[in-house]
Amino acid sequence: MPWGSIPFCFAVSGVGYRVTALAPGILPPRRLIHGQALHPRKVQFLPKVPLASSVFCRGSGPTRDPPPVGAFFFREGDPCHHFALLGAGDIRVFKLGPNGREITLYHVEEGQTCLVNMLSVTLNAPAVATGVVEAPAEALVIPAARVREWAGDSEEVRTFLFETMARRLMDVMALVEEIAFRRMDRRLADLLLRRLGAPGKTSTVIAATHEELASELGTVREVVSRLLGDFDRRGAVTTGRGRIELRELSVLRSLSVGE
Repeated sequence: MPWGSIPFCFAVSGVGYRVTALAPGILPPRRLIHGQALHPRKVQFLPKVPLASSVFCRGSGPTRDPPPVGAFFFREGDPCHHFALLGAGDIRVFKLGPNGREITLYHVEEGQTCLVNMLSVTLNAPAVATGVVEAPAEALVIPAARVREWAGDSEEVRTFLFETMARRLMDVMALVEEIAFRRMDRRLADLLLRRLGAPGKTSTVIAATHEELASELGTVREVVSRLLGDFDRRGAVTTGRGRIELRELSVLRSLSVGE
């Protein structure tokens, strides 16, 4: 079952919002916000996630369990029954072609929301891409029907939805431009530099297979292997099994801009 279809833990009572049940393994709540009890770990979400305080006030809460790495957040062709506000982790959203080749559309990270998830929920339509968990994730989830209800009566929620859609649409348009007009060697060099600059990254070694990089770029493993071999000969990288060491960042930066 895709993680996005797991029921949420908080529900609406007849006179307000209250905790009706907690799933196995979740500790008793410790803090009240607007009369609603919150698990202490979930309180940490509030400064990270847009609308988090409003969401809690309206009676939604965390999933039963954090989804494991490799779990499907949603699948292309299936409806999303919940909308998620990601508090931690990394969700990779991608399209899968008829030949089995993947291309990554974008990543959803801490404090972000997913355009595909949002469109499926607001339009009550099947997801147009697939999302998979790439790093341990936690999120606040809201039933799809509740989101549609809030969008109709809350200017705050409508503004949030429109702004998120606009930002993500710009990301997708940038990807289209990159695929159409930018050479693959430049895109690969740029991807390696972005991986190196990820939050909390201190090593110059990137843990990634050629197949994983190919999926990010929408190409095949053989192309990535050939380009990495060329980067190696230029002294920019050293490759190993499941790892790539970035040796000369100046060379990679020059490659990323076509110099």
